[in-house]
Amino acid sequence: MVNFHRYKFKFVKSRNFAFLRCRKTLYLRSMVQRLRLFAAGLVLATSPAFADSTTIALVNALGENAASLDARKTGTPNWSSIPYSARSGSSGPVSFDTQDCAWDLRVKLASGTVVNYGNVNVCEVKLVTLHRRNGTVWVDYD
Repeated sequence: MVNFHRYKFKFVKSRNFAFLRCRKTLYLRSMVQRLRLFAAGLVLATSPAFADSTTIALVNALGENAASLDARKTGTPNWSSIPYSARSGSSGPVSFDTQDCAWDLRVKLASGTVVNYGNVNVCEVKLVTLHRRNGTVWVDYD
């Protein structure tokens, strides 16, 4: 009798070969089921439906602290709040669904001013800088 943790195996000889036979096959079956579930979860996690999001660094070059950020896919009516607050001149990470590359951004500043950016491309970039000067807004990509 050989003990491996919670499993008890019996050494059996049969027709010129030897093997270990498990007395408690229920444990092994549940372990195999867990491995199958883990493998299925791994396949799902690496599928395109879950892997299509990207995180970029959004730089606040607006001259004021950003209080909040809202985003929507360009051409859609609904805004979604995104966790983001950055001091003037600093950056923060922002995640986007990259199935659509064009996004509209709405930044609410600490003073209450709202600044809108239309059609911001978030695909294939790692750094997006938001600018504002004399009422003109623009975006730089790196």
